[in-house]
Amino acid sequence: MNTFEEAVQQATNQEHHEVAAIKRTFVEPLAELKKLRTQWAKTHAEFLSRLSRAQSRVQRAVSAGVKEDQAMRLVKPFLKDLQGDGAAMPGLLPSIGPQIESGIANMEHFDAKQVPLRVVWLSWPNIPSRVRDNIRAAESRLDELEVISKPMTCR
Repeated sequence: MNTFEEAVQQATNQEHHEVAAIKRTFVEPLAELKKLRTQWAKTHAEFLSRLSRAQSRVQRAVSAGVKEDQAMRLVKPFLKDLQGDGAAMPGLLPSIGPQIESGIANMEHFDAKQVPLRVVWLSWPNIPSRVRDNIRAAESRLDELEVISKPMTCR
C-alpha cells in the first residue's frame, strides 16, 4: 500500500509527463511564431511606411481642394481596420505583434496548472496561422487604401 507521500509523488510525475506531452505539441507552432516575430518586425515597419504615404496623399488631396469629409468617408474604414479606433478595437497593425508575443509566452510558460484549461491551450498551435491571416488582411487593407488614395492626388 502506498503512503500519502508516494501517492503525491506519483501524481506529480504523471502531471510532468502530461505537461511534457502537451508541450511537445507546441514545438512546431512555437518555432513558427519565433520566425514570424522576426518577419513581423520588418513587415510592420514596411506597413507603417506604406500607411504613412497613403495618409500623406489623402492630406495633400484635401489641401488641394478635395472635401475632407469625402476623403475621410473613403479612407476611414481602412484606417479603422489598420489602426483601430482605440481600446474597443485595436486594429490589425498594433495587435499583430502582441498576438505573436502572447502566443510565444503562453507556450513557453505552460505548466501543470494549465492542464485542466484544455479549451484554452488546445487552440494555441493555431496561433501562427491566425497571425499569418492577420498579416495578409493588413496587407490587403493597405493595398486597397493605396488604390483609393492615389487618384485623390491626381484631381
